[in-house]
Amino acid sequence: MACVPPLELWCSGNAKDWRDALALEEEAIASVAKRGGRKAKLPALNARLSEITPGMTSISKEQLCKLMEWKLTRGKMRPLMRFITALDEEKVLACTKKGFQLAKEGEKNLKQAVEALSEMKGVGTATASL
Repeated sequence: MACVPPLELWCSGNAKDWRDALALEEEAIASVAKRGGRKAKLPALNARLSEITPGMTSISKEQLCKLMEWKLTRGKMRPLMRFITALDEEKVLACTKKGFQLAKEGEKNLKQAVEALSEMKGVGTATASL
């Protein structure tokens, strides 16, 4: 299965192209993990990320920490983890419950959903949109 180049895929509305790209995700992550260092954690973090599903009503602080670790391992390292680990469980549950509920209500509420999730220090638009 050939994968469409990233820019072409992003501009494409072709569901098959997106499914094909997602089917190659594990292979791509394993390839990046071979580089070693912090990238070696990616396969385990990616598997853990699958625990967070669209049907959830909120996530725990532990799940948010794993999500942030996954995000920071994939991209440029930023000093955000200290803010996430300092959050209390009740704040994480309340903000994620509110944000997830708004997101489930439809596109008209996506901005408010991202804002609700961004009430947690260390969670910005990029993390909230995951």
